[in-house]
Amino acid sequence: MLNSPKSPFASKTIWGAVAAVIIGLLNLLGYATSEADAETLSQLLTGIAASAAGAVAFYGRIKANAPIKLTKG
Repeated sequence: MLNSPKSPFASKTIWGAVAAVIIGLLNLLGYATSEADAETLSQLLTGIAASAAGAVAFYGRIKANAPIKLTKG
């Protein structure tokens, strides 16, 4: 069951698909790749995306003009 929506950049499925496209292009260009290469590339892309998202969130909080306030719903 799917819960709340998330950004495509947080989706391992999206990054796996990106890795598959890159691996496919590399194969078309004559570079031999394995299933392990695809998994490694997918993990690398996921890590880069997570790091970038964290950096943007951190920067946004530093530059924010208003404090965070939790209110009762």
